[in-house]
Parts: sequence; structure tokens; C-alpha cells
Amino acid sequence: MNIIRLVFITLFLISCTLFSTTPFTDKSIETISLQPQPAQEIAQDMVFFAKDLIAPGQQSLLLNSTHGIFGAQFEQYFRLAGYAVYVDKKTAPDNAALVIYLVDNLSSNEIRAGMRIDSYQFERLYRLENNHAVPITGFTLLNIKE
Repeated sequence: MNIIRLVFITLFLISCTLFSTTPFTDKSIETISLQPQPAQEIAQDMVFFAKDLIAPGQQSLLLNSTHGIFGAQFEQYFRLAGYAVYVDKKTAPDNAALVIYLVDNLSSNEIRAGMRIDSYQFERLYRLENNHAVPITGFTLLNIKE
């Protein structure tokens, strides 16, 4: 019985990821407001994953920010990881990789967080537990060519 329940939950989460009502666009989107702690945990986790795709010092980043809590957290953690981060297109180098993020709620305690950097798009689902963001899936990674 528990295996069947686990299969249904997994299929539900996959369908939420694939068919979410908030798609990636050319602008960053935050549809939720979180406390600083879970926002920091999500930003740190996503930047750590991004380091495996584009190493710090390899390319400058142009962060398309919503100026919300996630924009500030992503900027902070990218800088701490050693990236050159620009938030203004006018001052960014022409070859800076555009960073677009999406943070959306799937339910009252489940969050979908995704990011697009250069030709990479990745996302992960998190559950809010006791003011912490706990990953409930691995990262889904797509290599997209524009």
C-alpha cells in the first residue's frame, strides 16, 4: 500500500513540474513570498548546482531579478560562489550569461524553484518544514539551445 501511495505522489510531483501553470519566460518570476531562511536554503542549493554547469570565473552572469527576496538571495550566493554578477544590462559585458529564475508554489507547503542560465534550465521541488526548505526531488536538467 505504501509503495502505491509513493508511486502516486511521485507521479503527481512529476506532473506538477511538467505541467506547472507558470512557465519559464524571458523574465524572472516569484509568485510566492517566503521567510528568509527557506529562501536562503533554496538559493544556496540552486547556486551550488549551477556551479557544476558553469564554473565561477568561466563567464559573467546577468541576473534578471524581480528585486524580491529570491533575487537578493541568488545575487548574494552567486557572488559568494565567486561569480561576477551584474543586475543592470547597461553595465554587464556583452557575453554575460543571462540568469532567469522561477519560484512558484505548487501547494501551501511545496515549492517549485527553477533557473535558466545560458543554455541550461534546471529545477527542483522543495517542501517547507519547520521554516526550512527540504528538497523532495532531485534536479531536473535540460540543455536547451535557443
